[in-house]
Amino acid sequence: MSFEGSIINWEEVRSKVRHQPWAKAVKDSLRQGFDGFQAAWRQDPPAGRAGFSHSYFCKDCAVKLTADLARPHEHMCPQCGTVYKGKSFDEAWKNPVHGSIAVNLERAAILAHLYPEDHRYPDYVRRTFLYYADHYLSYEVYGEHAGRGRIFPQCLAESLFVMDMEFILRMAGDLHLFTEEELLRIKEGFFRPAGELLLAQISVIHNIHVWMNGAVAAAAHVLQDRQWLELALDGPFGLLQQMEKGITEEGFWYEISPTYHFYTLTALMGAAWIARANGRDLFGNSLLAKMLQVPLELVYDNGELPAYNDSWYGRTLYQYAGIYEQAGNIYPEMAAALPRIYNGCHTGSYGHMTALGYLMPTPDSGYARHSTAALLFGPAELPEHRDIDYPSRVFPSTGIGILENRRMRAGLKFTRSCGGHEHFDKLSLDLFAGGVPVSPDLGTSGYGIAMTQLWHKAPASHNTVIVNGMRQNACGAELLHWGGDSIRACTKEAYPGVLLMRSLELADWGLTDHFTVECPEEAVLDWVFHCQGRLIGVVCEGNAQELDPAVPFEQGNGYDQIKELHTVRLDESWSISWQTPAGVLTLQVEAEKGTQVFTGRGFGPSGWDLGMLIIRRSAVKSVYRCRFLLP
Repeated sequence: MSFEGSIINWEEVRSKVRHQPWAKAVKDSLRQGFDGFQAAWRQDPPAGRAGFSHSYFCKDCAVKLTADLARPHEHMCPQCGTVYKGKSFDEAWKNPVHGSIAVNLERAAILAHLYPEDHRYPDYVRRTFLYYADHYLSYEVYGEHAGRGRIFPQCLAESLFVMDMEFILRMAGDLHLFTEEELLRIKEGFFRPAGELLLAQISVIHNIHVWMNGAVAAAAHVLQDRQWLELALDGPFGLLQQMEKGITEEGFWYEISPTYHFYTLTALMGAAWIARANGRDLFGNSLLAKMLQVPLELVYDNGELPAYNDSWYGRTLYQYAGIYEQAGNIYPEMAAALPRIYNGCHTGSYGHMTALGYLMPTPDSGYARHSTAALLFGPAELPEHRDIDYPSRVFPSTGIGILENRRMRAGLKFTRSCGGHEHFDKLSLDLFAGGVPVSPDLGTSGYGIAMTQLWHKAPASHNTVIVNGMRQNACGAELLHWGGDSIRACTKEAYPGVLLMRSLELADWGLTDHFTVECPEEAVLDWVFHCQGRLIGVVCEGNAQELDPAVPFEQGNGYDQIKELHTVRLDESWSISWQTPAGVLTLQVEAEKGTQVFTGRGFGPSGWDLGMLIIRRSAVKSVYRCRFLLP
């Protein structure tokens, strides 16, 4: 096998370690992490089926369970302390164990270059690769949720693992750890059957299929199989087609989820390095550069990313700094973005190249630049941070508009149909102010627990209008107007025969929100809003209103997940206020006779503390005329 075209300059890495305190600290953390994992896991990789990782969540708290290497049959919720037991949890526990082994391989391959006299590191790489090569075919092919794998229960995680293994093998190539016979075992025992398994499953434009193409390209590089490489790059659902058909004009991955955007981008970056080593240039494709740029314009001022559609809530741009450390080698403007990404971050969880989940994180180095990518790819020193103010902006082909001033940021979602990860929430609103997401999109939890469908993907958990309590159809929306400080969009496809149209205008004092609904016949219309805050009260004509306890909703689509429901009927103009982390948020609503107001609590990022509001009207046509005010 040829390891020519290595993307790592080891002399530069050693120079960073010698002269840069942050790099030396990263090196020391890697060594501690390797030693810690070695002490905790002294056996071969787990045999047998691994389970679906999206089922490894607490059903009540909707958070991932804590996997412990020493307790393969006990799986604890980190919030409520419930311990889950059973075969499905035991099998899902194996996923992060395999992921942890991949992470430790990454550590070992790096440390073998920095400590050439310590044979533990090359021995670990050699022993582990040969184990997987000799046992890969003993793992049965299976899968119930998203394709098939062997080591993992779906083709997605299998693809991540294959790309990780190729990258680590390429890192270790100059160490000459394997005999020709051993390399043949690795090629034919692992990479060829893995490539065959994944190549046969590539069939659509989708983030999973980007990863499968990347894995096939990785296997092709190891096997020096030009035909496989061309299929992965140029095939009918190869990487070039994935990029052309799956990325919007502004650079968003079509599923309009920051989590899946970066997931896809990670695979594309890994595949681009493989392509470069084989004389092909994916980095020259302008869409890849746009994918890197667009999150810099989407991110909130506090570094968090909106959790549109199926996204993990609370993800930050900092967590993806490693991608920008890599990209800075290709695109100078991405290296220039690094000071902004790290601004305000003093330390954080270690960023490995692998995208697999893992246990026993690499110990904190005490520096913000705390990643493999920074050590291997990033510049030794960063320029000084300079604030960049992005004005209000719109992404027409993506379907996101952002109005922003010094007081408030309002986002309007008018995307096209986004596939299986969509939340069916056309014309939904998210608000950011005072350095926090005041009214955020809630993202999702693990797909294997009921809470995801009952709440996170349900209409009632999104700031839009619901007609007759029903879920929206899969549809697109249309941008009607963009004026810099104002935006209007509509859809006629969310409900049969119904027009939904939302107009927002941002001013120094706050936000005007007009939501028009026109139906072919009288319908129950629910204008829904939530915020991270405690209800202060409802005021009508200067008088505080007493809300009566309401009978809990029994209908689905998220209504039955709202707790502590109260109600009042109001025919005149009124207002409602919440105490939020950004101050008192007041919503003023113009009068319309027959309005019924519901308040309650919904499940938010910190549990059952989300302030809920439903403004209900029965009408053929109604215009919700509202104003949001913050101090």
